[in-house]
Amino acid sequence: MDDRKENCDYDYWFNIIRVLGEGSPILIFLNEINKIGLPNFEYSTYCKRYSDLKIEKREVDLSKPYNQIEELFEKIKKDVTKLKEVGKPLPKQWIPIRNELEKYVSMNHMSYESFIKICNNNQLKDPKDQEFLSKIFHNLGVFLHFSNDSNLFNTIFTNHKWVVDALYTIIKDKKL
Repeated sequence: MDDRKENCDYDYWFNIIRVLGEGSPILIFLNEINKIGLPNFEYSTYCKRYSDLKIEKREVDLSKPYNQIEELFEKIKKDVTKLKEVGKPLPKQWIPIRNELEKYVSMNHMSYESFIKICNNNQLKDPKDQEFLSKIFHNLGVFLHFSNDSNLFNTIFTNHKWVVDALYTIIKDKKL
């Protein structure tokens, strides 16, 4: 966000993370010159308002010679290693399956059945492996598959922008 332009809609992003993030931790990275805080971002207010989200804040001053961006990268690397999927072996077919899924982005969504066909065509036939790969692809952001929601289970969203734009339209609609 560029607070100087006052175009920050923090609530929009926190709501998007709440809806699509499935408990993903949030790292707020504030580049504050000489520790001058952002007037529109009250960390404690957002922590209270979104108490169901894991929000962490880091303040840095990238105008200083000490490169604090490296600390941020290390923090992100450390957090990524804590994800439950890290270290689990992926099926060797995941790359050709992922490549084939790229063809579906322009369609915005596909059926779970279509995903299963792609898996089967690429010799990934075990339903448990297919489900595992779906979760990995969801967590990596290859696509969105809300497998725990009975209403959405059979739909895989292949175009994130399409989903975010649709949600944004709903959130911004005064009548809804």
